[in-house]
Order: sequence, then structure tokens, then C-alpha cells
Amino acid sequence: MLFDQLMFDNPTMSRFHIYRSLFIHAEGIYQVHFFADLHGLNYQQMVGLLTDIDEDLKQINPEHEKVLERNGKINLFHLDVGIDEYRYFLLQRSVPFLFIQEILNGEEMTVDDFCLKHDISRSTVSRKLSAISKFLRKYRIRFTYTPLDIVGDETLIRLTLFYLYWIGVRDIAWPFKISKEEVENIMKEYPNVLRMSNNYLGKKEMFYLFAIFASRVKKGKFVKDYKEWKTFFDNNPYYENVLLKKMDGLDDKFRLAETHFFLFLTHFIPYYSEKDSEDMQQTIRDFRNRHSDHPLSIMNDKFMYYVNENLFTNLDRETEDLLMANFINISFTYYVLNSSIPDFEVLGTSLYPTTDAHRELHAKVKDFFDKLFTSNTYSRFKNSKESLIRRYTNLLLPYYYEQGKSPVIRVGIALERNQILLQRLKMFLKSLNFVEIEDFAPENVHQYDLVISSTTSILQDFPGVKLFYWDIEYGHNELMFLYQYLQQTYLTPQEL
Repeated sequence: MLFDQLMFDNPTMSRFHIYRSLFIHAEGIYQVHFFADLHGLNYQQMVGLLTDIDEDLKQINPEHEKVLERNGKINLFHLDVGIDEYRYFLLQRSVPFLFIQEILNGEEMTVDDFCLKHDISRSTVSRKLSAISKFLRKYRIRFTYTPLDIVGDETLIRLTLFYLYWIGVRDIAWPFKISKEEVENIMKEYPNVLRMSNNYLGKKEMFYLFAIFASRVKKGKFVKDYKEWKTFFDNNPYYENVLLKKMDGLDDKFRLAETHFFLFLTHFIPYYSEKDSEDMQQTIRDFRNRHSDHPLSIMNDKFMYYVNENLFTNLDRETEDLLMANFINISFTYYVLNSSIPDFEVLGTSLYPTTDAHRELHAKVKDFFDKLFTSNTYSRFKNSKESLIRRYTNLLLPYYYEQGKSPVIRVGIALERNQILLQRLKMFLKSLNFVEIEDFAPENVHQYDLVISSTTSILQDFPGVKLFYWDIEYGHNELMFLYQYLQQTYLTPQEL
């Protein structure tokens, strides 16, 4: 995925991709040739990569037994390090990640100080940062060397840092200088506003978001107080008593702007997945109902009318509300920032393969916005037009398929609070008549036959749970392995 390309050099990326391939295969003894052919490598190349992987794993776990055995055998029973743990191990040796770590967590320094601390040349730093620097420029963000910093729109910087840290670490560690307790003390003041944190992984994501939020404030980096978000947040009874309290480094002059940013964090991800959610209805009331004549509301109403008239004829009201709430969160982010953002789909996956259905739906959504955006009424969406079309299309795509199920095994889904990321996997699972799925709830952990999660840190909280690791970039090949794993689970039910 793009994240790997930004953070790792080619040899490191190859090791990580091979390890992930090993990890998702069923435990057993395999021939080296099997994985060499799978990845288009020759025998010696695969042996070299496996040797390097074994050396890495030995550093993580001194008791590690080699995966590469004699006679060209690969022993997957010896995989004793999770994918998240291995990625984080590699990241701690990645120049781009170390550079970002110093910017967020370190004391003020120059690039020369960085080179001295990490025993690396300035030319190597420039070369290793070239990919991520080019990527950040798309969002008008750049690194500086004297001092070491990241500059641009502060809101965009924080969102970018969140996605980079979350995709890279996934709560397998706490990679921040600020303590988790300090972050928790900030968050617990506003339990009714932090909507994303109502979900198991959503709460973990919010900890990362607030760690980055508080860390940047401590360094005196404050957000612009957009008039675009004030339109929706000010004079709203739901938010009138929300004002950020004491935060280390937060000057009163910036308190209101940072409060608005805090409220913005509750709306920038399309995370609604349940039709009966009160949070979803609150969003519709706050945006669509209270501001029915606003360009954001008008655009989404027009699009929903287009959807019902041209794409679907049988969407019920609850489904329309679910789509509308997620459309609101996506478009609100673009409206405020006048820019797209480096979201999960950009950094992790295109999400959907280019099927005929996908191409057809994308063309219809694009046709709608091509015509709509000829009007200057929607000028603040024009810089994010491609992203908006992609994400609206991805939200609608599952409704192109008929869904049905006959539950037999119970599966808990513990993925990021992002409906776009969730839907493709859910669509696949709902097509299986022997699977019943639900959002992972810790209190129900002993009732699940299987948990599907994008982080192996769940095993720290619930040792012994039967886990299938699902990375955000996974596609058709991984669905095949998931199907095999589900069949195996179905035939041999688990008792926790």
C-alpha cells in the first residue's frame, strides 16, 4: 500500500510484504518455491528475504525459532510476531518515521542534529524523505530542516499525522511523548461529544488523535479558526457547553479555535454503520436540518435525490439516513479545508477493484458532480472533487449487490470507524449464508467464533481470542484466505 512506499525503502518493503504473506496463510510447512512463485521471485531471492526476516524476528523475540528450515522448508508454526509488531519494528528503523517522531515528540533540533543522533548523512535523509515529501506537497504540507518541522495548514497536518501513526502502529505501542493518562484526562471531559469513541477501535483511534492534538498544542502549533466550521458549531445548543478546558500549552487566545477543531474531530470520518444510531440522527439534525439552505446541505440533498431517481428504487428511509450522515461527514471535511485529505483509502487501499459495477457507478456519480460543480455555489468542494466522487461511490457500491445471509457462526468486526473501509468486507461477509456479523463489543468477546480486526493489539486485551488479521489494503486474494478461514472456523467451532 502507499503507506509502505512512503515509509520503507524497497528491501524493507519486500521483507514486510513477504512476512504479511506468510502471516495470512494457514499454519503449516511450505516449500520455499511455493512463496517464491507466489511473489514472482527466484529461490535464492526468497531464501535471502526469509533469512533477513528471521534475523528481524530474533531481535524482537530472542526465543524465536527460525521460519526458514533446512531442505527448503518454511515453518509457519514458528511465526511468533504479529504483523503490527513487525511493522512497528521496521518503522522504528525507518528514516521518514523517525523524522516525524522527532517533529512530534522530540526537542527542537535541526536536520544536522537529526543526522548526528541517528548516525545518518544529510543526503540519505533527503533521499529517504523524497517519497513522503512529494506526497505531502499534494496537500500543501512540507518538511523544514532548520528547525525540523512540518508546516502547512495545521488541521491538515494533524489529520495527516493521525493517519500515518494509526496505520503504522495500530495501538500495538504508545508512540507519543505525552502520556496516555494525560490524553485520557482530556477526553473524559467530553464523553457525549466524542462519537467515534463509542466503538472498540474508534476509542483507540481517538486516543491517537488526541495525543497528536495535545502534542502539537504543547509545541505552540495552533489551528486556524475556520469560519466554515463556526457556521455549524456556533449557536448550536448541542455544542454550546463545550469549551476546551486546561490543556498544557493552550493559550486562551486559541481556546475557541481549538475547541472548534475538537468538534471537527467528531465529524471528519464517515464512521456511521448502524441505522438506528442516535449519533447519526444528531449529525443530520445539526447539519441538514439546521442549515437546510447551506451549500453543503443542498449538495447532499440534490445528490440523494439523484441517487433515488437514477441509481436505486428501493432504498428505505433508514438507509438514506445512514448514507446522508456519512455524506455529511465527508463533505463537511472538504468544505472546511477547501482540500482533500490523505485518508485511509488514499494511504491504505483503493478499497474496491475496478469491476464493471464499480466503473458504471463511478461514472454516474462523476456525471452528477461534473454538472453540479459548474455552479460557483459549490466552489469550496472543487479542490476535493475527485476524492468526493471516489468516497461517495464507495459508500454506494454495496447497494449494487443483493445481500442475504443465514447465520451459523458469529463474527465480531473490529475495524476503524470508517464506513468506507468497513463496507467491502461487510458486503463479502453478508453474502455468506453461514456467517453472522456485528461490530466487535468487548462484553461479547466470549460469544464470537471469530474476530476480524485490523490490529493484533486486540490479543493484548483479549488473549486467546480467535483472530483473523485484516489489513486495510487487503483485496481479492485475502478474501479468498478469509473465506477458507471462515470455512475452517465453521467446521471446527471455537470455544473460548
